[in-house]
Amino acid sequence: DITAICMHLLRQGLDALLDDEPGGLELALALQIKMAGLEISAERMARQLQRRHAVQERMRFLKDSTYHLLWGYARTRVAPSIPRDDPSIAAGSVTQLPDFDIGAF
Repeated sequence: DITAICMHLLRQGLDALLDDEPGGLELALALQIKMAGLEISAERMARQLQRRHAVQERMRFLKDSTYHLLWGYARTRVAPSIPRDDPSIAAGSVTQLPDFDIGAF
């Protein structure tokens, strides 16, 4: 089956197939067209990866900024009675804080 053969060749790393059996100048032009298409696809993929990397960097920056804003600035200005963030304290639900009602309105 020709479809199975084509799929096998593509899985093995063949980048493209030509539909006809061009020869001479037609073959050269067909190859140039395929190569140009592959180059454009590679450039698009590289741009997408750069965009994704930029978005991830921006998210990391915003996360870090929010953390420092909350625990560095807001804690000392708004509620200095809230203790500093201590990474040695295990994560979990807080049940008591001085001068605060936890879980009540």
